[in-house]
Amino acid sequence: MAFCNNCGNQVNDGTKFCPKCGQPINGGPQQQVYQQPQQQVYQQPAQAYQQQPVKPDTHMILAILTTIFCCLPTGIYAIILANKVDKLYYSGQYDEAENASREAKKWSIIGLVIGIIGGILYAIYYAVVIAAMFAE
Repeated sequence: MAFCNNCGNQVNDGTKFCPKCGQPINGGPQQQVYQQPQQQVYQQPAQAYQQQPVKPDTHMILAILTTIFCCLPTGIYAIILANKVDKLYYSGQYDEAENASREAKKWSIIGLVIGIIGGILYAIYYAVVIAAMFAE
């Protein structure tokens, strides 16, 4: 009886390959191993890996707060602009995304200022009306 040098399995005399692992037995014919051809990897040019610019802030929270608490028309417009920032950035239009971000911030601040001025004017009007009621 012979033994496989690879796995130690007992094999019959005259056997050329181990039935368990398939390795040649004691100087038998060498088994040819099939190797898959390696696939070629496509390499893109170095300029294709240029770093993308940093994604600009959408200012969505500011636009929503402006819509809820201050000025509805400017807040809605700021939300629309803030929503465009991501779409433009991920489509590769970096300059337009930056511009939409600036515009969203600008219209949110305009809405905040309008809301604050409107609140102050309302408080003054209310104070004048109260004062007129007590003056009579």
